[in-house]
Amino acid sequence: MRGGQTTLTAADSVLGTPEYMSPEQARGAADVDHRTDLYSAGVVLYEMLTGRTPFHADTPTATIHQILNNEPADPRSIDRDVDPVLASVALRLMAKQPEDRLASAKTALELLEAQQPIHSVERRRRARRRAIGAVVVIVLVALTASGAWLIGKPPTSERLSQEVASTPTREAITGVKIDEANSRRLLVRYGYNNTWYLLHEFPRGVETITDCVEVDLDGQGRIGIAAGIERPLGSSGNALFLFDGSGSELWAKDLSDGHRWPDAGPPRKWACRTLRVYDLDGIPGDELIAVGHDISAYASGIFVIDPNTAEVRSAFWHAGAISSLEVLPDFFEIGDAAILTWGVNNKLDGQGDPVPPEYRGPRYTQYAIVSVAMILDPRDMAGLGPPRAGFLPPIPAARPYAYIFLDLPTDRSAYYPAGANESVNPVASDCARIDDCFSSGEFPRPDDSGPWLSITLSRHPEAQPGGGTLVVDRNLNIREFRPGESEVTGRLEEYWQQRWHPIIQNYEYVE
Repeated sequence: MRGGQTTLTAADSVLGTPEYMSPEQARGAADVDHRTDLYSAGVVLYEMLTGRTPFHADTPTATIHQILNNEPADPRSIDRDVDPVLASVALRLMAKQPEDRLASAKTALELLEAQQPIHSVERRRRARRRAIGAVVVIVLVALTASGAWLIGKPPTSERLSQEVASTPTREAITGVKIDEANSRRLLVRYGYNNTWYLLHEFPRGVETITDCVEVDLDGQGRIGIAAGIERPLGSSGNALFLFDGSGSELWAKDLSDGHRWPDAGPPRKWACRTLRVYDLDGIPGDELIAVGHDISAYASGIFVIDPNTAEVRSAFWHAGAISSLEVLPDFFEIGDAAILTWGVNNKLDGQGDPVPPEYRGPRYTQYAIVSVAMILDPRDMAGLGPPRAGFLPPIPAARPYAYIFLDLPTDRSAYYPAGANESVNPVASDCARIDDCFSSGEFPRPDDSGPWLSITLSRHPEAQPGGGTLVVDRNLNIREFRPGESEVTGRLEEYWQQRWHPIIQNYEYVE
């Protein structure tokens, strides 16, 4: 071990072995305390599990830059046989912020004895706004010290050189993003010189890249870059693309379903809205999770895709728009994640002539277009989701783990009140929607103390009461309502309870 390490011993500099330094120690902070030793213990544990330190480069400066700016890879992505509890303790001990680490060595031992995995706070912190300033300071200090960044100078969009393009590995690729100056251009960064290279530029027929992610293709460091576009490309209809580190296209995919959906025109091509990556099957390498939608109708879908073959392993179809999604690690049990997603459901109350009586009344919710949130099991999510699952014969019915309707209209679309034969439009002050969903803890827990999910609600400016945040459990039952800054609590929780309608919990329809 000692033979592969570098040390810093220059006068008036940070002293020690860089690979084991905490971020605060590496940047020479004056308030270093016992938590820096907890970080170093995490590094030692990580090395015992994987055979290597989480951060190592050819020079001490480059190693420190990694410590300050990079997240350590999950030990299980390096060796599948690594114990998940030990891996989670190592990662938590190495949290960038001292306050996010375990409080003491005693706490770490208690967690090991309890055999309950924990997860990095930094990977999903809703309080990240408070950390933005600190992260900016760290980046400024590191880059200014190396003379590699000039304040006010935007990243360049140079062409890839042959030298950097020939090494498309995790160590070589250190970032990917959409060019702010030209949203048709995909930029990638290699190494740590802060230069952004042009990986790919889509033709003018493409207005913008909607999302881009790095994809671990094999768990051994081979990386691909996936990008989705908001309008399918030409006659091919392709909206999802995977490139290697040199910008060469590995594959392009058409997300269209080819089905004729009710109350919609002829089948059209689909766009790609959102991309995520996660190891869903436990085999080294990520799966690509894409949200697609019909560019001219309401249909959308969530697709789990093998990035090596472009094969769709599973597809969840949805009658309405999907806003976004998040992966909930270890939701069901260790190694089995869930997908939390939200958006708008078109209940198709007006579909059919005449309108079926069962869709004129308040079945689940009285409005035609409402907000929904759902938790999907990637192991069994293929098919069409509620409420009219199965109405499109080629697609079987799918049943999520949990599903709710918010009984308020998202906009002023017409609906049929209970017992009415004619449609009406809701007033603007009644409109509300789900804006965001996120996890507020780790899964699983042995009791019902959490973790819980937070769901942000927004309302029309004229609406009273206003918006806020719902705290819900794993079956999407409301546990707490937190009003917005301009609101008073009063009877707000009762108001939202009356309009929050779970229809599926633990895979079963609610009576």
